[in-house]
Amino acid sequence: VGAAASAGNAGAATRLRLASEAAAGSVGAALAKCPDCGVFVLDNGLMEHTLGKHECARLFARPAAAADAALLSTPALLARIARTEGFSGLYAGLGPTVAMAVPNTALYFTAYDELRRRLEPTCGAAAPAVGGAFARALA
Repeated sequence: VGAAASAGNAGAATRLRLASEAAAGSVGAALAKCPDCGVFVLDNGLMEHTLGKHECARLFARPAAAADAALLSTPALLARIARTEGFSGLYAGLGPTVAMAVPNTALYFTAYDELRRRLEPTCGAAAPAVGGAFARALA
């Protein structure tokens, strides 16, 4: 009876550890994507303007040649986004980005930790690299 209770406690502890790793990965992914999203919006806007593509014609329309150089700066583009779409324009697409990143990162963190832990006896110092490679392929 004692061994069965001990095995049950170990299983519960493993489930709790895996759940906490998945939760940590989820929270980390969501927090990391918030500042990241604004940077990508600015980056994409600068690329659209520089390359002359008009997929975002309303926001990033090419100005006259004289004003062209002024819009190639990050502060000028930031001001233009704030003027046309408001501050929330920097976070366009954040919802789908987080919805995609959170499960992926939770799976990666959980798989990496578990694989690294199981590979340490056989792979030694290479366990983190091998575990990371397999976890990334899985996620």
